[in-house]
Amino acid sequence: LSNNFLIPNSLKKFLIFSLSKSQTSFNVCFKIYNIVKNKCMRKIYTLVDFLFRFILIFLFNFIWCTYFIKAKMLRWAISIGISLIICLLFVAISIKKDKANKLFKRQKNHMSDVLNTLIYMPRFNVIDFFYRLASTRHDCTKNNKYITIKNQDGNVILYPHITPSKITLLDFSNIIKNVLGKNIKRLVVPCVDVENNIITELDKFDFDIVFLKNEEIYLKLLKKYEFYPEIIIKNVNKSKNTLKFLTTSALNKKRTKGYFLSALCLFFASFFNAYKIYYICVSSILILLAIFSWFNIKFNTAKEIKLLD
Repeated sequence: LSNNFLIPNSLKKFLIFSLSKSQTSFNVCFKIYNIVKNKCMRKIYTLVDFLFRFILIFLFNFIWCTYFIKAKMLRWAISIGISLIICLLFVAISIKKDKANKLFKRQKNHMSDVLNTLIYMPRFNVIDFFYRLASTRHDCTKNNKYITIKNQDGNVILYPHITPSKITLLDFSNIIKNVLGKNIKRLVVPCVDVENNIITELDKFDFDIVFLKNEEIYLKLLKKYEFYPEIIIKNVNKSKNTLKFLTTSALNKKRTKGYFLSALCLFFASFFNAYKIYYICVSSILILLAIFSWFNIKFNTAKEIKLLD
């Protein structure tokens, strides 16, 4: 608004109220713009980045070549050739890095799926899975709570306790009671996490106690033995920031009030500004959006959810 006019406080409050109501609608439109830009312009950005990098490297090489090479054509050819080689090396390194990032992301997703499967798998299935894992390389036996791996210098007890919650001091006490007197050399407990007060209890025993938490289960046991459970719980990316969702949200009946108030705000503001035509044009567009959002059947019809079908 122009500073050359005095605006009444009531009008100021009205403008602030209107803008606050329409803020969500503008945010949704901005998100739609970002998604379209990321999908459609990624290749163009890559090409521009390559050309910009090539020009900078070429200028650097060309300046140095002018001091050592007198022939003009040879100077251009060498500068272009060196610049292309350097840029292609950068591209190769970037591709290799992208592949490594994608591999890491796939491994991370697989790790999450495996851990969720173990957490919500029935306990007897978890014991059976770790028994089959240990049996691939060791002589072992199992009962309904743990696996005993036999060694000449003492047994290793693999005691899976993979639940959604941390191991409490009471849980730890029950674990110790179940394995005492088994000629233990080491107690290995795969789990999600442990409470801090358990750490102070570890020095009380004459055998090693190892807690494998989350990623350590995957990296130190499953990946090392190349043995994985059948995935029964798979993470689904339920991201709502899709173009369809944002379009539906932006043109929903709930946005009508925000569009209408924004249009009204801009229409009144046009009387206090020299560029009133732009305010009126944008105000007209917002009115059209408000009308379309109010009468748009496709985005306002609630979907019927059939619970038992």
